[in-house]
Amino acid sequence: MKFHIKKLYIWFGRDIKPRTLEFDNNKVNVITGSSSTGKSNIYSIIDYCLLSGNVNIVYPVINENAEWYGLEFSVNNKFFAIARKKPTVEIIPPDVFIQNEAFMADYYPSNTNAHVNDARVLLNKAFGYHSNQGMLFRTCFVFNALTESIITSPYDFLNFKFYGDEKYDLKEERSNLLQSVLTPNMEEYANVKMELDNLQVKKKKAENYQSQVMNADGNFFNLLNDLIQKCVDANLCDKSILQEDSDLKMELIEELFKEASPDAQRTSQLDMELKELQRKHSEKSIQLSNVKRAQEEYQGYYQTLDQMEDSLKPITFIEQHLDTIGTNMWTTHIISALKKSLLQVAEKKKRNQQHPLVSLKLINSLEKQIADIDAQIGEITKQKGALYKQVKALKVIGQIEASINQLREYKNKKDKKDRKPEKIFTPEENSRLNVLEQKLESLNQKKVLIIENLNQCIQTIYDGLSYMEHYNNCYTKYSLKQERLMLNDGKSIINYDVIGSQSNYMFLHLCFFLGLHRYFFENTPSQIGQFLFIDQPSIPYYAGSENVKTTDKDKLLDAFKTINAFMHYVIKDKKEEFQIILIEHAPESYWTGKNMLEYFTTKATFTDGNALIPKYILEKK
Repeated sequence: MKFHIKKLYIWFGRDIKPRTLEFDNNKVNVITGSSSTGKSNIYSIIDYCLLSGNVNIVYPVINENAEWYGLEFSVNNKFFAIARKKPTVEIIPPDVFIQNEAFMADYYPSNTNAHVNDARVLLNKAFGYHSNQGMLFRTCFVFNALTESIITSPYDFLNFKFYGDEKYDLKEERSNLLQSVLTPNMEEYANVKMELDNLQVKKKKAENYQSQVMNADGNFFNLLNDLIQKCVDANLCDKSILQEDSDLKMELIEELFKEASPDAQRTSQLDMELKELQRKHSEKSIQLSNVKRAQEEYQGYYQTLDQMEDSLKPITFIEQHLDTIGTNMWTTHIISALKKSLLQVAEKKKRNQQHPLVSLKLINSLEKQIADIDAQIGEITKQKGALYKQVKALKVIGQIEASINQLREYKNKKDKKDRKPEKIFTPEENSRLNVLEQKLESLNQKKVLIIENLNQCIQTIYDGLSYMEHYNNCYTKYSLKQERLMLNDGKSIINYDVIGSQSNYMFLHLCFFLGLHRYFFENTPSQIGQFLFIDQPSIPYYAGSENVKTTDKDKLLDAFKTINAFMHYVIKDKKEEFQIILIEHAPESYWTGKNMLEYFTTKATFTDGNALIPKYILEKK
């Protein structure tokens, strides 16, 4: 897929000259310079203008001075220009300005014309991802950037974290994405897999349904014959019915259930009457219990009065013999009080005898009412029992009642099994499934070959290196499981931890990315843009110093020659297009003069106070 960047803008104000960087297609566009000049932020700005929702632009110096960022680029020969207001710590602007022609020389962004999401839809279509399964143009940019944070990493080769897509936190998703972009017939594979999955699901459903039908058949015949045998044993039908077919047996069961089942309406009425009688019985029983308890308490009270009267009766004798006993003021008083109490007790006994607290008549009435209710309950129970043909058949009828709905369900499934075409997996569908299985197997075999082809492309790049210390004769192998480029010395995979230097890791990363894009050219059509951003291959050699050892210089020259050779392969051998933006620390002498590299061109040099944010901007602050 053709893609190249034409121009990058940073606008500082309406009346201030913007920073612009122009890039050529079919060139290695080098931006070189000292540390801390903003070079690595160039790709972050490119990514932001390509509608990123994850901002990687450094806030100090860059964002605090910029107002707008802009990008002009071409996708499959269609031109786009995008301007986007700078993000802040709190807010990522949701709108952009987008057009299909270059910005005017004196242009300054003042308004937006599209939401970011709408612009993404537009670019997805332009990149050709609108018809592919789950593919988005931004997702695939992970294959277009060898960023500073991973170029010397022992373990990370694709910088998914830079793009901030949480989906690719999962190893399986990362592996699937790589295999998808490596597959030339990716859409065909997805379509075959989807159709096959649908047919397999339908076949499974049909098999499950047929299994259910078979179970229903067996359950129907077993349950039917069991009920018929019980009816014969209970003399509800003649044993000759055992020899009849299932339809006749089912008719007999239905008829027996209809005839012998209780009258639903009458049964309901009797149940209501029984419930009311049970309520009345409970009510009268509670009343009787309360009355009897009151009677017992009254009898106890009466006995107490008798005892009190008996205890006070001697006062009469004493009163009759006062002359003998003798009296004084105190004895006279005590005798008078006791005599008064005796009279009160006698009066209470007389009153209770005339008007008893509990009437025996009430008790007898309640007991009679309860007995009548018991008789009515017995009668209703008798009537309910009479609704069934006979006591012996009652159990069988109950079993029929409990099983009849299940029996009908089994029969319904059995009878309808040939009238459910949606539940049937046709011979034509089965034939199509077999074809798709074979096709998918073939495509899966091709996927195995794809990784082998990728490794061959990477190996071609690797074989061109001169300074891969101690590992010049090794074979490269990209491991989907390990997600890194492995080395095989001809005997075994080399332990990654002993490969050693940042220089070696840089070369492995460079070989992987160049080999990956070589693979795309060898296996058309490619889903990935013909573009690569490389951030500082010189990292292992400079380490904060402008001076490098001769051996390290030779290694860095080797890396640049490898990049140049790749460009020659694309442009001269494949007659294709490619663009590389290379951020470097090394000076221009590495690709000019006696080290002239055909496809390298210096686009900016950030030294002597010059930087991504120009000196004249910083001086205004």
